[in-house]
Amino acid sequence: MTTPPAAVPAAGGAAVRAPDRAGLAALGSALAAACLLVSTWTWVTVVVAGQVMLGWAVAAGLLVAAVGLLVSSGLSRRRQRRSGVGAHDRFHGSALDGRRTVRLGAGVVVVVTTAGVLLAAAGHLLTGVQYRTLAPSAPGGCRVLVQESSLFTGSRGKVYALQGGSGLARHVGSYDSGDYFRPVTGGDAGEYGSYSLSWNGDTGALRIASSAVDVGSVSYTVTC
Repeated sequence: MTTPPAAVPAAGGAAVRAPDRAGLAALGSALAAACLLVSTWTWVTVVVAGQVMLGWAVAAGLLVAAVGLLVSSGLSRRRQRRSGVGAHDRFHGSALDGRRTVRLGAGVVVVVTTAGVLLAAAGHLLTGVQYRTLAPSAPGGCRVLVQESSLFTGSRGKVYALQGGSGLARHVGSYDSGDYFRPVTGGDAGEYGSYSLSWNGDTGALRIASSAVDVGSVSYTVTC
């Protein structure tokens, strides 16, 4: 007969099951995916070696890991039942309920975050999101990253500040433009718009001007 591997002697002599590490890891991975997705929707963009990492794509990878860990947790639980370890659970109902709660919580977060990832991916594809890192950079390495997208009869831009070539690009401001014109990332510069960027030490002055920008021109002060 196989010796139950997960039963651990407690101080009082009773058998206590080891914690569901796979379930806890799944919950942590799912929560990390949810936090990353929300943050990239709102105020940061992840950049690695000059390349923008799409938040929804990274979140999708974390969700795949969470699902794998949940499957591993379920298989481990099934093996323990077959080996007779589950017989101890009737003496430790609260611990069993805790493990079930962890797995249930991870499952709920995975489902909700998956819906968010699908929406974000659809939005990215439908709006044709483009990124451009503007030159020059500040003497201290601060850089300006611009994201532009278009949908129906309008376009939208977001300005980010990034220290160096990798890290979290912080949202600085946004602007709206009409008729699909993209004064920074598109082919509209010159005919329909332009931008200028200058630095005074590590403080940058960015101006975006376009005949299609709702306010004519927008200016931002950029610091890292």
